[in-house]
Amino acid sequence: RVLKAPVPVIGVSTLANESIVITMGPWVKVDDFGPAGAEINRAVVERFRAASVAYPAPHKELVVVGGR
Repeated sequence: RVLKAPVPVIGVSTLANESIVITMGPWVKVDDFGPAGAEINRAVVERFRAASVAYPAPHKELVVVGGR
């Protein structure tokens, strides 16, 4: 679904303490916008798994101060 032209924009948008945020801007037809996003994300996850690239699962820490 990704169009060959114009070429997609892909780059590192943020370097954080425990993560690297990669931004992807592929061009697709308007009708393909929703499905293409899901397919691209799935393909990225599959490629990361195949290459044994580990990425942290989202997590939250709750600290109770003065709790009983």
